[in-house]
Amino acid sequence: MKTIRNLVSTLLLITVLALQAKSQLAFNAYYGASSPLGDYKEKPISNARNGYSYGFAANYTFMESNLGLGLDIRYSKHPHQAPDTVYSRQATHIIIESNTANSYSSPLRFGQLGIFLGPTYRIGEGRLGIELYAKGGLTFEEFPSYVTRETTKTSFPTLPGAAPHTTQRDLLRTTSDRAKSWAAIFGARVDLEILPNVGLFVYGDYQTPIGNEGSFTVENLQNNEPPQKVLIKMASFGGGIRFSIGSGREYGTIRDNY
Repeated sequence: MKTIRNLVSTLLLITVLALQAKSQLAFNAYYGASSPLGDYKEKPISNARNGYSYGFAANYTFMESNLGLGLDIRYSKHPHQAPDTVYSRQATHIIIESNTANSYSSPLRFGQLGIFLGPTYRIGEGRLGIELYAKGGLTFEEFPSYVTRETTKTSFPTLPGAAPHTTQRDLLRTTSDRAKSWAAIFGARVDLEILPNVGLFVYGDYQTPIGNEGSFTVENLQNNEPPQKVLIKMASFGGGIRFSIGSGREYGTIRDNY
């Protein structure tokens, strides 16, 4: 709660400063698609699928400058596709049937709540512009939690009255369903002002972790192999609406050209 109060107080202070000086404060709300990348998508232990991303951003542009500082708070979600159950059967005098499947104790999804801060740079004047940004921050991650379990049933058809024998063994296990990590996003927004201080935009960006602390990790329970780790990387794209406060630069003569 203290962090949220400090964040709100800082935004209010920046708003007052933007109104008093030739600077601008912009608020963006957005929604879009998000695609997992690399091992996060390809490896069977993670098997993440296309999802969505939405969030809120606040950008402060310094007085009569293209440079600014941006805050981005976003949530991304990617479904986890459970692998197919593997069946096998061996039949002689003894029938051995086995299946391998994941047993889940959490929802089948990956979720990331990120808070990012970093520089922005605007290209172009007038109603149409491009904003480049590079931000770093902290992500709070949610992982699917599961155990990969092999169940074996042995039957004895040549022995009348012999009951089938069933055994189970755990092969793999996720180490945690939550994590925190540092991450960075790099991207661009293209916005068009449709009313004074109101605009629409499209965006695209790339998110990558900083270090390995937030990796999705699965350990092998049958041998001493090192745990398998997957870094959470994604590309997101979509659109949103932008509201501005403050005078910013004078665009009057440029707007006459539209």
